[in-house]
Amino acid sequence: MFAYIDSTSCQIERPSDKLIQGELYDGKHKFHSLKYECCVRSDGLFVWRSSPFPGKMHDIRVFNESGLLDKIRAGEMLIGDKGYAGHESIITPYKGRNISEDEKHFNRVIGSARVIIEHSFGRLKNFNILNHPFRNNLDDHQLFFEICVNLTNINIMFSPMFQ
Repeated sequence: MFAYIDSTSCQIERPSDKLIQGELYDGKHKFHSLKYECCVRSDGLFVWRSSPFPGKMHDIRVFNESGLLDKIRAGEMLIGDKGYAGHESIITPYKGRNISEDEKHFNRVIGSARVIIEHSFGRLKNFNILNHPFRNNLDDHQLFFEICVNLTNINIMFSPMFQ
């Protein structure tokens, strides 16, 4: 069985504390954020999400610290992007410029399969509270994220495509 794994960054307002600013600044997206790692099934339903991590943390480190590895059963594999390269439990695309035609084809297959999690994140980010800088207490962010994940799952389950 396969599940798709990726992280998403949720923008927050810039913290006033300089030390916290450095931890939460996501250099890739150029804003302060909290990062959540999620797994979705092949139908797009979220089946797992992590607690929040600092925005600057790399995907593979989030994976190693999130506890998801303990929940994977023997024989289960995850499909991830290049940010997860090197982990034996995750199938990732090949990196580099000088890859063979077979490796390029494999990357296209992985990319077309991974669109499932990107679409699930797109549905999740339809909620303005996750799509705009979060202005409330950061301790409450995880609760709002979980509510949005659950509402997204309900939306997916009752959409015409799911049936």
